[in-house]
Amino acid sequence: MFTKQEIYEYLWDEPYFRDDNTIMVHISNLRDKIEGEPNTPKILTIRGLGYMMDEGC
Repeated sequence: MFTKQEIYEYLWDEPYFRDDNTIMVHISNLRDKIEGEPNTPKILTIRGLGYMMDEGC
């Protein structure tokens, strides 16, 4: 599992600003590209914590 802050700082090498919507937009775009069926997501949102990939990926 990765937090929004970890993802942002790893990819952009800049401090993360809590109100930044960048990660949510990019996660949404990734989901559109890699998930064929919305009922079986490959990228899981762990509310209040971050994101993780489904074990079957």
